[in-house]
Amino acid sequence: MLAILFISCYALKSGVTIPANETLILGESNTKNYRAEIKNTSNVKIVIKGEKKQTGEYTQRIELPPKGNLRLYVASDEVIRFINDNNASVKISLQLTRGIEGMRYIKN
Repeated sequence: MLAILFISCYALKSGVTIPANETLILGESNTKNYRAEIKNTSNVKIVIKGEKKQTGEYTQRIELPPKGNLRLYVASDEVIRFINDNNASVKISLQLTRGIEGMRYIKN
């Protein structure tokens, strides 16, 4: 019972920088649901979109303002796009409830 409690409290925390006019795609190879706690530590907004892996259909869209916080629930069949349409880098603090496979940057 103690091991189950320990695993359920486990989280990965990271600081992430998204370069100007680029998008970070998270979870392309992920196969399990997870939760993400996101804090925008920058002075510009960032757009966060969830989309279905199979169809590309958007499932959620949020604009996270400067210094804003967000709790996001992500299904196993979704990827999350952190879209930086600004001419400056955006820094976010990201805490995930599990290790997530598949992360890459693309140009906007």
